[in-house]
Amino acid sequence: MSQRDVTAEARAYRLVQELGEWAAVTMQSGIRASLHASQKREPSDWVTEIDIAIEDEVRRQVTINFPDHHIIGEERGASGPANSNYVWYVDPIDGTNNFAHRIPWNSFSIALMWKNKPVVGAVVCPYTKESFVAWMGHGAYLNGEHLEMPSAVPWPGSLVMTELENATWWPGLIDVVLWLASQEITLRIMGSSALSLIQLACGRVQGVILGKASPIDTAAAILVTKEVGFSIKTESMSPEGLPQGVLVAAHPTQIELFADQVFRYVREGKNRREKSN
Repeated sequence: MSQRDVTAEARAYRLVQELGEWAAVTMQSGIRASLHASQKREPSDWVTEIDIAIEDEVRRQVTINFPDHHIIGEERGASGPANSNYVWYVDPIDGTNNFAHRIPWNSFSIALMWKNKPVVGAVVCPYTKESFVAWMGHGAYLNGEHLEMPSAVPWPGSLVMTELENATWWPGLIDVVLWLASQEITLRIMGSSALSLIQLACGRVQGVILGKASPIDTAAAILVTKEVGFSIKTESMSPEGLPQGVLVAAHPTQIELFADQVFRYVREGKNRREKSN
């Protein structure tokens, strides 16, 4: 398919909202129940039976509605036609480490991408009862209300959010922390890449820095953020056209200087790591 299927995307837009509502109820029930949690590749990389249950149901619904689409999930990997231009990215619980420890800061994230560009997406935080949805070219919405682009505010006194890769900090993070502090900017590390970007989308923070721009974690939130009007820059793009490395997001009038400074510290941090190895 060389062109976008608008009818299919409209159906997908309705489906992600329905799945988000269902996932939110499942997550709320799960975090209060007796959780079975286990560690995956690393001690800081967790999975619960709720992650698996949500992803399995989402895969089932997507396959029923869009049998010709490809699916990539956090827990089950890839399935469906590999040559499809439409690919679903599913993170049943973004912030499972928090979820496994009963910290209510995690989200359900789902995105439909066309030729590696997010076109439909939803990020749902069950504890604040907030559902963020977007469709490329149609804007972004919070619980049905259109999200408007806020005016830029001065950096001093503002908040910036970042995330670690499990327990590992990204190169240059310490330098960025010190630089932000020198500008009277407070940094927060909360444990969900999707929710961090969403806080920018609704004007609660001034900027976001993510150490890794995985589409499973961030595709839906990137779409919401861009549809509001914020700018996003990444270190590089993969041969397939997906963002790679550190991601920086901010108001379009502030993104250039902010991203340049962050990427400079990232390069210096990488050089130090290479020299120490």
